Amino acid sequence: MWVAPVLIATALSFAETGQNNKDIARGKYLVEEVAMCQECHTPRDASGALDFQQRLKGGPVFLQPAMPISDWASRVPALSGLPGWTDADFLYFLENGQRRTGEVPKPPMKRYKLSHEDAVAILAYLRSLTTSATGNEHHRTDAVLPSPREAMKPAP
Repeated sequence: MWVAPVLIATALSFAETGQNNKDIARGKYLVEEVAMCQECHTPRDASGALDFQQRLKGGPVFLQPAMPISDWASRVPALSGLPGWTDADFLYFLENGQRRTGEVPKPPMKRYKLSHEDAVAILAYLRSLTTSATGNEHHRTDAVLPSPREAMKPAP
């Protein structure tokens, strides 16, 4: 008799994994091919080429404005693994172009207002990336900082 519940639970687990894999694939496409997040969130080497060993690990802003712009970020945060972000707060940020507090990203970061499905896919992809203890810290000059509440929570 216990076989049926086990089979149902296993089938649900496979269905969730399949959906998660679809979300990750869609998120990868949105991050790498549409929004081109790596252009700012991946450090560059001395020649200006992207350092793919540090993909989406954050660092100094490579792009500088032609004319001074107030509040231009000097660094961008790591996206790999989304250190310091809760899922709910990251989804809100992508869907509303700002934090729940009303804080908006510093330039050159764009204010996205994505669909929930696209935001979930991006979240799934970025959470799927491995993180390391180095290179994922946030700095006061980052384009987007986790809120103090978010920064206190460990990344899953």
